[in-house]
Amino acid sequence: MRRVRIVLVLFLFAFPLTALAQQQAIAPARDPQAMAVLNNTLTAMGGQNVTTIQDTVVQATLIPPPSRAGTPGTVTITTKGPNKLRLDGSGNGKNSAVIFNSGTELRSKDSGWRLAPSANSDHQRIEHLPVLMLTYELTRSDLSATYVGVETLEGRSVHHLLLARVSSLGNGLDQTFTRNSQLDIWVDAKTMLVSKVSFLYLSETDWRIGLPMEIFYDDYRNVNGLLVPFHQKCLFDGQPLDDMQITSFAVNQGPNDSKFEGR
Repeated sequence: MRRVRIVLVLFLFAFPLTALAQQQAIAPARDPQAMAVLNNTLTAMGGQNVTTIQDTVVQATLIPPPSRAGTPGTVTITTKGPNKLRLDGSGNGKNSAVIFNSGTELRSKDSGWRLAPSANSDHQRIEHLPVLMLTYELTRSDLSATYVGVETLEGRSVHHLLLARVSSLGNGLDQTFTRNSQLDIWVDAKTMLVSKVSFLYLSETDWRIGLPMEIFYDDYRNVNGLLVPFHQKCLFDGQPLDDMQITSFAVNQGPNDSKFEGR
């Protein structure tokens, strides 16, 4: 399956009591200007309706760029809450599926499901639905928010924000983990809709190395009280990947948890 930009470290740490106390005492900084933009963005995109949504199902067509031979494919993206996401894709005569579930990634193979390298899965977000993504991110106690400034994107004035999940393990990896989680967001200054996000897509053999993944959003439509970008363009390290054209969006379909467990 062509990799949809939804794209993406599982770790369980036993904190010493002193380290836990430090983590609880130091709250990540949230710039008031950044928070004001984020709150206005969520209002504009229908974030007040997210609490009624338990799960989502998006069906879409994937259109390859002119620079790459291939025919359009399809993908169904199912989410349940903030941490469960499944992609079922079909294209060029092949079917495949990927599951992200609370920091783990599973990929379907002819022999069944296998655990995939998890460098990206710990920071997997619901990037194809930015209103859900931002709502879920802002509920995290480890999230920092910074206002970068006003910039120009494709001829439009935009607010540039930087979000990060601040690691506070108290060791030398904190800086790397925090960097790997960073999410740059550009919000249209007129409509207050998310125009673009960018984050690092990490190497599956060396999680210290990452290249930029960029997603551009347009053609927003109101569905179930949420503004959904029906057209999404993706660049990886500056090169175009498949465009995604959403064909349908549904909520509260009640998928069983087993759908996200590879069985």
